[in-house]
Amino acid sequence: MSNNLCAVNLLLEKCIEAKSMKPIEATDSGLQTALHKASKEGHKDVVRVLLQYGADETAEDMYGRTPLELAKEYNHDEIYQLLDTKSLILQLLPDTSQELLDNCVDKLCAKDLMRVVCLTKDCLRVRGDLGAILEFKAELQTMLLYKSCYEVQLRLPNGHAVELPAEWDIIDLKEGVKRVKLDKDRDKVEYDKIKDAFGATVKSVQIIAIERIQNPALYLQYAAKKYTMEQKCADCEKLLYHGTTKEAIEKINVQGFNRCFAGQNAAVYGNGVYFAVKASYSAGATYSKPDSEGHKHIYVCLVLTGSYTAGKQGMKVPPPKDPENEAVLFDSVVDKTTDPSMFIVFHDSQAYPKYLITFKEAASN
Repeated sequence: MSNNLCAVNLLLEKCIEAKSMKPIEATDSGLQTALHKASKEGHKDVVRVLLQYGADETAEDMYGRTPLELAKEYNHDEIYQLLDTKSLILQLLPDTSQELLDNCVDKLCAKDLMRVVCLTKDCLRVRGDLGAILEFKAELQTMLLYKSCYEVQLRLPNGHAVELPAEWDIIDLKEGVKRVKLDKDRDKVEYDKIKDAFGATVKSVQIIAIERIQNPALYLQYAAKKYTMEQKCADCEKLLYHGTTKEAIEKINVQGFNRCFAGQNAAVYGNGVYFAVKASYSAGATYSKPDSEGHKHIYVCLVLTGSYTAGKQGMKVPPPKDPENEAVLFDSVVDKTTDPSMFIVFHDSQAYPKYLITFKEAASN
């Protein structure tokens, strides 16, 4: 395949004039597109141009391989990085100023962290570094250039897209992590679902607040881990509880559940991060220690438990499923394999702090 950029650009410009993008979509007998071939042969600049003109990076050849997988297979690291990014699709307002939009795009693309994949009078699609995309989205919002958007996505190697939760508020990049206090009325369905599940085992308490934790980078890491685990375990995710202290909240919100702090309360079943099936277990003073105001704190967590077995003190990773094959491990461990009351995970991306419940003991009559 020729690496003649001028010829590639000219061809694509002529396609646009003719309102046809068939050369980009065309495949050979092996169902490989131009992007497949450029990715395989290491033509980085051609890959960049093809992406700018809207080439489909998720297309599969006859063997089910995407351009990203070919770049990885043939050790083209720079092309792999070009393809292995996040994307954002915005539906633009009809009266959007092209000059204003161009200035905004040029400013952020100059950082070489983001690129425009497709730009028409109605739609803009960008790909790149997650932080750059969130900054771009925030800037466009302040200029009121778009009326709707498809949230930031993470593209996995086979083209599967992982999106941020639909209920999330828009993230301010300067905050990085956003704590959204749920309103009992405005967010009634979401609030009541969390409150009722918590109240099923925790009695005689007053809920002070339920906050949704929005950390895009942390969530996308979790979602990617979930996708890979789902390939071998259909029912791999549980909603569990984790009691904590006021001092640890900010660290967890930003970093997630770091195993470096494992064992501060108890490590009977291994040196991982512990999650309880019932909120009442995490609500105890051992795990949810009251602060100076008497407030206690529990996270409602998404946890990838996957396949599990009984844990033991001193474990640093789950044991192998087969003693003769130590490379294949269980995904987590438990206190007991029959009706477990707690799960312990050893990989930081296997848990996401979805909600934070702040509560206190109800005043006695």
